[in-house]
Amino acid sequence: MKSADIELQKFVRNADKDKQKRIEEMQAEKDAKMRELEERQNRMFNWEDRMKADEEKYVQQFQRQKEEMMAKKLAEQQKELLREMNQKDVDAMLARHKRELTQMDDALKKEQSRQLQ
Repeated sequence: MKSADIELQKFVRNADKDKQKRIEEMQAEKDAKMRELEERQNRMFNWEDRMKADEEKYVQQFQRQKEEMMAKKLAEQQKELLREMNQKDVDAMLARHKRELTQMDDALKKEQSRQLQ
């Protein structure tokens, strides 16, 4: 009977060892799967962050392009206004000179005709 009890105790110990070994394997497998899921989740969040950063970069590029185009257009308009203003000033000056020349010419003709008389 003692040998049967010893065999039973050995069997129970072996069964407990096997059971503990399987529990540890299952726990290790569970931990590995959890790590894999966490890594996958981190990659997803990193991807979203990268996408947001890329989107923000593109928005900033478009904003900078818009500002550059607006500045260029404004500079062109200012040049055109200066050209128009300068042209108006030149035209006014030419008209004044023409009037003065005409007046001088008239005065010269009157003086010549007075002297000729």
